[in-house]
Amino acid sequence: MNYLAAPSLVFRLSWLGLRRYAWRFSLGALGFAVSLLAYTVCGTLLADLAQRSTDAWRLDWPCDAYVRVTADAANLAKAAQIAGVRLAEPGTIVNRVYLGATATQVLATAAASRIFQPEWAAGRAPAGADEIALPSRLAEYLDLGVGQEVVALTWDGKTQVPFRVSGLIADKVGLGLPPLVTREGAARLGNAAQDNVVFILLDGRISAEAAEKALKRAFPGTEVNVLTSQYEAVTQGVGITGAVVGLVRFCLLMAAAATLAALNLLSARTRAAELGMLRAIGLSELILWLTMVLDGLAAVAAGTGLAAGAMWALRSLLAGSHGHGLLGVSVDLTFQSADLIGAAVPFGIVALLAVGLTSRIISAQRVAAFLRGAE
Repeated sequence: MNYLAAPSLVFRLSWLGLRRYAWRFSLGALGFAVSLLAYTVCGTLLADLAQRSTDAWRLDWPCDAYVRVTADAANLAKAAQIAGVRLAEPGTIVNRVYLGATATQVLATAAASRIFQPEWAAGRAPAGADEIALPSRLAEYLDLGVGQEVVALTWDGKTQVPFRVSGLIADKVGLGLPPLVTREGAARLGNAAQDNVVFILLDGRISAEAAEKALKRAFPGTEVNVLTSQYEAVTQGVGITGAVVGLVRFCLLMAAAATLAALNLLSARTRAAELGMLRAIGLSELILWLTMVLDGLAAVAAGTGLAAGAMWALRSLLAGSHGHGLLGVSVDLTFQSADLIGAAVPFGIVALLAVGLTSRIISAQRVAAFLRGAE
């Protein structure tokens, strides 16, 4: 055989097979596209749900650590570069304040905080310098409701600062958030008992000890506080949800592999007489194997294109959803091209293995086996 003509022969046989059995090619491409799209979209949704379920383990405070240091841009950038840090935000803890006869802390966070996002039992977040949001249990203890006034007494007992209750923070299983005010409201309470801090949210994959050491190296000479007991539960939640997400993705990969393998075997049974004749006239196992692999790769390439088009349509359709996705779950629906590319890599490897192994089984059959399959 002239091996220089082998590539041309492989392409011609593959092209004839695709034209004659277009339905098989279409099914293969569609099956791969659906599996790839499901892997990408479901992976993003599951990762978001896993992260939110992990956040539910933060029963006391919604942050994992805080550093008592001036929260300027340089400090925030430094904190964000630490391995294991997911978010770093500025905040102000106003300590040693009395509300009625209750000593408590008052917290002022960034206006668009992504860490402190309380659920509201009534009302809303404070918007003005004279507004305060109270935890539901504290409001019930003080017999206060939305719209009523409460007087905050500074720790030294010298200044009384009136506030109007703008909202009630929903109770949590743990301690829950302290009262919330705006930055302007914190300024009204004076700066004698204020701590400027950087609030830090960790990703759950770094231990509390490692996080504390990294933060102390980044902020030498400052007070670093890691909420260790709470964060240990967070790391356990990350491990559990990560295992669930991994299992679902593995099942999707296996489904794609099974689909391609079944279609390849079905193709061989459909073309049994044709393949038997090719083997009878001397076509080598290698050429036959390459032909069938090329058929499978063509279906994979077409399926990837279909998935990319469906991804673009999905992004366009959901562009105005403001981040609220299926079942009312708030997710980032701006799927990036990297999501699809990242999913295409394991899918491509699985596709090569599935098509290559089944094609090897088929090409190794003798002529008699092909002819029996054609009966």
